[in-house]
Amino acid sequence: MTKGRQARGATPLRLPPQAPPLPPEQQQPILVPIGFQFNPTDLELVTYYLRKKLIGEDFPLSRIIIHEVNVYGYHMVTLAQTYPRANDNEWYFFTPRECKHVNGICPNRMVVNGFWKATGSLFKIVHQGQVVDSKRTLVFFERESKHGIKMNWIMH
Repeated sequence: MTKGRQARGATPLRLPPQAPPLPPEQQQPILVPIGFQFNPTDLELVTYYLRKKLIGEDFPLSRIIIHEVNVYGYHMVTLAQTYPRANDNEWYFFTPRECKHVNGICPNRMVVNGFWKATGSLFKIVHQGQVVDSKRTLVFFERESKHGIKMNWIMH
């Protein structure tokens, strides 16, 4: 489960020409009711939404609010333009975890014309004194130079 957002006053991103097109079923805009806000806690995301996704249960507004797409296959501008926001500058995605190497555990965070870089330490998600999961903050870098240019896109 990833949660992406764009910081206020963010640097506009240029959409790279080689970004792959989204499948037709994902290009149609879906509207949510006026005034609707989706603002779950990290615990709710893990214990309710992600658990239901893993066991194959559907939940209300599942395909409208939490989009199922490989975020590493698209530039963030493409995703932001294609999928409706859950609330102010926030999108929610179910995305598969890919590794750099076949037998490795290091995640592959390369995207079209950029990469996601881990920042800070792991944040533990605790429920009733038990650690149920953890999350890490990732920052998007656009690759225009060897090391990339830090952009204002953040993923949790």
